[in-house]
Amino acid sequence: MTALFPVEDLAPEPAPSLITFDITAYGTPAGQGRVSFFKGRGVHSNADKLKPWRKAISEAAQEVAGTHPYTGPPKRKAKPGEKAEKVPPQPCKVCGILPSVHGLLTGPLGIEITVSVEQSTAAAKRGDVWPANRTSSDIDHHARSVLDALTTASLWRDDAQVVELCARKVWAGGLGIDALTEPGVVIHVWQLATAVAP
Repeated sequence: MTALFPVEDLAPEPAPSLITFDITAYGTPAGQGRVSFFKGRGVHSNADKLKPWRKAISEAAQEVAGTHPYTGPPKRKAKPGEKAEKVPPQPCKVCGILPSVHGLLTGPLGIEITVSVEQSTAAAKRGDVWPANRTSSDIDHHARSVLDALTTASLWRDDAQVVELCARKVWAGGLGIDALTEPGVVIHVWQLATAVAP
């Protein structure tokens, strides 16, 4: 197929990006996928594995970046038959910053994620080089759990700031860039230039 005009004419060359943070967390990787509703509340089908995994990522990010989760006042539960009270956003009890601006990084961001999952005995017997099976969870589900954990850590204000995403799934102790010797994740986050080079 012949291009109608040169690709380089489509957009100016962006200024180089700068890696901002390198984060490594260990634990059992869990993808964030299906949500079930119980008594009007959404619960992840694998919450027992997902919660400790997201906590491990969030704590590793906080240690590297020096951030803390937004901590608001406790929510008052409405009594039966009572309407839930609308409370305006409250500042974080730790730093006094409002939730809408509580987060270290601002502007557009890029992120690279490498999840190292444990190889099952069956996969090892088959000689699987890559974790291309259902038990290792979908790669987009892994990315979602990492992004949400970094939001909890207040690495950024909102994961909508991520405009570049590279995610890979490898065996722990196996092949691949940033593969770990044990289950976990390696995360690179960088700030993207907001101006283009002349």
